[in-house]
Amino acid sequence: MSILYESFGSDPYYLGYLVTLDNGINGSGRAQGFTPSVSHNNDFIKLKMSRVGNPGNINFAITATSVAGTPSGGNLNVGSTSGNTLPTDPADGEWRQINLLPSYGLGSGTTYAIVATCPTADITNFVYIYMDEPSAYSGGVYSYKDILGNWNIYDGDLGFEEWSLTGGFIPRIFIG
Repeated sequence: MSILYESFGSDPYYLGYLVTLDNGINGSGRAQGFTPSVSHNNDFIKLKMSRVGNPGNINFAITATSVAGTPSGGNLNVGSTSGNTLPTDPADGEWRQINLLPSYGLGSGTTYAIVATCPTADITNFVYIYMDEPSAYSGGVYSYKDILGNWNIYDGDLGFEEWSLTGGFIPRIFIG
């Protein structure tokens, strides 16, 4: 049984988009912070998206965040989906499920970031990720990565859902 833990925006109306450093205009990534109120394993996320052209694979990761709330450190878990199979009409965006591996135990009260990149996107082949502005989600901030590789906070929030397959928290035990 899948359990929805964190979410924002049942139908955000403002369109943001992903492009790569290659076209040099809007940077290479988008991120949305979130703060679980209950410890649980994170197994998949959903974001509402559509496309222009054939952007290729969209990569996702859950990361820790900096004090400011922007992505920081390595990936805790990762997943991807084909941007080429998303709807082409922005009015018909799809809530796409992205399975993440490994299942990762998120701690209650800790802020994490959902990070999205699309390495082969360009000015004519890109992804729209639906967002709302101004910011209304209190559990984290929306940020984008500029052409210099810096994360910048923007007054808005991506529509997202964060899910667990187990509904519980499986602690990690390291023996070494």
